[in-house]
Amino acid sequence: MSFLLSNDSDFVDALRIVRERARKEIGLIVPNESAPARSLREVRPGHIRYIKQSALRGSQFPARVVDELGTFGWPSAWEMQKPLSMERGFWPVSR
Repeated sequence: MSFLLSNDSDFVDALRIVRERARKEIGLIVPNESAPARSLREVRPGHIRYIKQSALRGSQFPARVVDELGTFGWPSAWEMQKPLSMERGFWPVSR
């Protein structure tokens, strides 16, 4: 079985190819709790799973991470303008 982790309808053809040419059962993992894109549902994946927002929040890096190689983090532009995913609660609220 092959799974796609996305809700992007641009992957419809890729799912069809995996199912038809590679002859694999396909599944879809939606990275939120909303309905899968209609075009992805029309490919008829054998399994559809969802990632809960709480699981996404719990697996995100903080805004800044320090390790033995230095500091890295979110792009500075994100500090000025939150990406859509942050507005939907996919990123940690506290920094």
